[in-house]
Amino acid sequence: MSITSLYSTIQNIAALANVGSVFYWRELTGNGNYCATLALVLLLTYPFSEHSFSQSFKRISLIICLIEFIITLSRTNIMLFIVFFLCVIWNRNLGNKIVRHLPKIAVIIIGFFLITKSLLPNNIVGDYVTKLFNSFTEVSANGDWYNSVMIQNHWRGYETHCALKEWENYNLVSQFIGRGFGKRILVGPYAFTLLKQLNSDGTPATTIAVLHNGYSTMLIKLGAVGVALYLAYYIILVSNGAIASKNKSVDRYSARLFLGCGLFLLIVTYFLNGLYKDGCPFYPIIIMVGYFSYIIKEERRTACSIKLK
Repeated sequence: MSITSLYSTIQNIAALANVGSVFYWRELTGNGNYCATLALVLLLTYPFSEHSFSQSFKRISLIICLIEFIITLSRTNIMLFIVFFLCVIWNRNLGNKIVRHLPKIAVIIIGFFLITKSLLPNNIVGDYVTKLFNSFTEVSANGDWYNSVMIQNHWRGYETHCALKEWENYNLVSQFIGRGFGKRILVGPYAFTLLKQLNSDGTPATTIAVLHNGYSTMLIKLGAVGVALYLAYYIILVSNGAIASKNKSVDRYSARLFLGCGLFLLIVTYFLNGLYKDGCPFYPIIIMVGYFSYIIKEERRTACSIKLK
């Protein structure tokens, strides 16, 4: 999949030279391959046996996935890598290990930025760094929402503001159980001017179907009860992953990846839709949740059967 994405990028290499913003750069390079990021984590942390893959194959795979990781400029991929990497390497002595390996970590971070700077145009790197620093401020629901420039630059925060304002005007029943999955959220004329949304009759729309903040989306569609259940599901995933990672009868590497799935979904839903969306961008994570929950359940059952015998 990474090779396919890189091939597509190479085809657009002439157009990339004239791109002036990260937004248009990502339209040509793709929105980020989550499979490549997960592969990076596995290649860096999985205890491969000598007979699994050759060293040359692992190095080539690592280079391909790393290039894909860099050129797509995905903040979500950075979050994905950090969450899964920390979950996999986490243990009681993690603090001491980090301190002991600080020079290596510093070299890796500096190397990453140097490679990024050498591969990408200066204006794109600058725009990307600005977006990284604005990652938290742009999702804040507090702002001057009478200013169109503020709305455009902090669209995710404006969406959340609109959802909260709309929910506050609902009656008590709707606040608890929402208005249903078909309910669209009112964001005003910006639905058309910024997102080019149209109604079924072709007129400019003033509403959108889903928000970047998945919890705000759920608040409108399924109310406070829906948000509570949404959070409960994520917390159960995190709790089961944390418990399984301490269980000696379970493959701890798999359990830690399962924990990473729960933590990542819990965090990313605030920034990027979560499980409820018009598409399925997180299908690798969803598949991993099903697979690892089955593996953990079967290993526990097998361990219990052995003890009973």
